[in-house]
Amino acid sequence: MISTARDVGDVRLLCTSVFNLMNTSVAVGLVPVSDDDCERLHVARGLFDEIVPSGHFTPHITLAYYRPDATVPLTPALLSQTLETLTESVVGQTVTLTPALLRALHFSSMATYWDAGGA
Repeated sequence: MISTARDVGDVRLLCTSVFNLMNTSVAVGLVPVSDDDCERLHVARGLFDEIVPSGHFTPHITLAYYRPDATVPLTPALLSQTLETLTESVVGQTVTLTPALLRALHFSSMATYWDAGGA
């Protein structure tokens, strides 16, 4: 699957906003730059769905996760202002996904990954 995904080609995405994703994280929202980029993104996503079907998805880059048991809760107004400020700094920037660089990895946590071997 990795070698097939590598052949999909680059996918150019445009940053649209920084937002609160499902009350668990802060993410940069992305949209494909063109119809061709959209098609390549869906083809690549379809390959991963063959392993773990996930249905609809929101193209994004996760910037941070919230601590579920924070001793000091987030202040909604401050979070909102922070998201607006971050949005101003990224909106309109282009991100290019390069499937040719994909590698298979195992992970035991969001901080610990190791090579799965193979192509």
